[in-house]
Amino acid sequence: MSEAKQKPLFGKKTEEKETVVQEPKVTETPMVTMSIEELETLIEKKVNAAKSPAPEVKQERVISKEEKTIRNVLTDDIPELIDFKAKERMYVLCDGSKPEARELKTRHKPGSPLQYWNRITNQTYSLFFSLTQTSFFKELHQGDSKVDHVFFKDGMLNVYEDQVKLQKFLHIHPDNRRNGGSLFEEYNAEIEAQGDLEDIDLKFEAEKMARDISFIRQDAVARLLCKEYKETWTPAELKRALYLEAGKQPREFIRLANDVKLEVKGVAKTACHRGFIEYRGYKFINDMGETIVEVPRGSDEWEVLADHFLSGAGRVYYDYLRNAIN
Repeated sequence: MSEAKQKPLFGKKTEEKETVVQEPKVTETPMVTMSIEELETLIEKKVNAAKSPAPEVKQERVISKEEKTIRNVLTDDIPELIDFKAKERMYVLCDGSKPEARELKTRHKPGSPLQYWNRITNQTYSLFFSLTQTSFFKELHQGDSKVDHVFFKDGMLNVYEDQVKLQKFLHIHPDNRRNGGSLFEEYNAEIEAQGDLEDIDLKFEAEKMARDISFIRQDAVARLLCKEYKETWTPAELKRALYLEAGKQPREFIRLANDVKLEVKGVAKTACHRGFIEYRGYKFINDMGETIVEVPRGSDEWEVLADHFLSGAGRVYYDYLRNAIN
């Protein structure tokens, strides 16, 4: 006998619903393609970035109040600094060169002497420039001495008004021209301007004289002064060359133009150029190989020959040469 299904006691019959379980949606990740070389490059960049140190934070050195004070304290008794007045100054190299950097000697050491002689006490000291010491003299330093370096940049050294100790050190430095040195000197705008004016005046005087002197004297000066002189020059070419040299060498031009022996020297120079006479072995020799005059070493050969031609012994030969070249 089959079992009878039980009927619900209350209410309507309940229908059974089938529960459907939904699977979660899977999002597809896009495939990234990369070559082995690109992968190795990426890895290398990551490794290098990890090795790079963090940038250092530079801290400015704090100068103590005591150090600021000692930088301009000088205890040396130096006669040259009695009336010294600090001001902004410029120093330049004496030879006019302008190297990118030129270091000045700031300490005495074996093989590179740098000393100061006190003319009052007749004592000699070893110079040592240090901003942490109160003396320029190594013999009077206390504790450790740290030398300070000084450089000329582009041939110049600017020293400001508050750099008193450096100004004083440069003032007594043996290489300063005022102390007999030949390396550097203090730039003086007034003296520089006076020198420029003197050069301008000399140039003007030389150029005016080049126009005013006779053609014979112009030719004589040109023969002695112009290295490129040619006898084939026309008068215009000669004057042009002479005016140029007057501008380049005004002092020498004026000296030659005022020389009382100029015409004699001009004749001698012409005779030598044309082969009548020859200068070799500190002697002037004629076309026969005979010695006209010997020239002492270190002497101006044209001056010696002119003196000989103006003397009784050489006057006859000079007259001969003057007639021969005309």
